[in-house]
Amino acid sequence: MFTGIIDEVGTVIDVHQKGEVIQLRIKTASTSRDGRPGDEDRSEDNIGGRSGDRIGDSICINGVCLTVVSLADRLLKFDLSRETAETTTLGDLRAQDQVNMERALRLSDRLGGHFLSGHVDGIGYIRKLQRSGQHYLLGVEAPESVSCYLVEKGSIALDGISLTIASLEKNLVWVSIIPHTAEVTSLKEKKTGDKVNVEADLLAKYIHRILTSHPLPQSASSKENSLGREFLAKHGFLS
Repeated sequence: MFTGIIDEVGTVIDVHQKGEVIQLRIKTASTSRDGRPGDEDRSEDNIGGRSGDRIGDSICINGVCLTVVSLADRLLKFDLSRETAETTTLGDLRAQDQVNMERALRLSDRLGGHFLSGHVDGIGYIRKLQRSGQHYLLGVEAPESVSCYLVEKGSIALDGISLTIASLEKNLVWVSIIPHTAEVTSLKEKKTGDKVNVEADLLAKYIHRILTSHPLPQSASSKENSLGREFLAKHGFLS
């Protein structure tokens, strides 16, 4: 589980095929060593400096949850399946590309963004970029499959970054980027036409699933299924 608050931007060292998997090596900003810390404060526990990085850990790379398969000094290695490479932007990564990195959420951490699973729903395309001083707006064409989960002032993750939806316009999702977000993520490198990994709000998915599969929306005119105390008690919402 992640929150969309990026720990640091890493640099891709190389990407190469090995058998059925694609191996990805990423250089972090500061030295990491194998072994997990005790109760170190998270502010001192960023990806590279976090002495807790270890083989088997989950780290979100541009919004995709990956497993550390080896590490040495400032290098972390990940294996990508063919499906991951084909259904996310990770298959397009090249040496020297910048990637957003976030370690898995601890139960004691502050939830600064919103719940993310690191399971990408699809690929979006930056169609418009409007600058206003240091701030700017991104107009992203999101996959049609996630449109039912999007609401104004709701949350969306682009390349693993938790962002607030400023507005919805036909097939575009507009998000506002403040200078800090641009500076500490890979967004500063983005331009129109670039692809981004999109993950819709996890809670929105569950709510949508419940409402579309529940008999109430399908029989809204039925008195028996009207939303009242009797209905709520019958279906376990009231005792």
